[in-house]
Amino acid sequence: MNDKYSKNTFSKKPMATRTIEINKENILQYSWIDRLITNMYIVLSASLLVITMASLASVSG
Repeated sequence: MNDKYSKNTFSKKPMATRTIEINKENILQYSWIDRLITNMYIVLSASLLVITMASLASVSG
């Protein structure tokens, strides 16, 4: 028999609490990708800004 709830265990918590905990775990699993994208954006923006300022300084100076 294929029972999709066969691995459920009794935890004395309401189902809503379990759902919130599961959602938190899912968010934490994928949050590192968001941090990576944000850090890459910051680094690339800063690099572009430095290159632009250096090229403008060399043109005017």
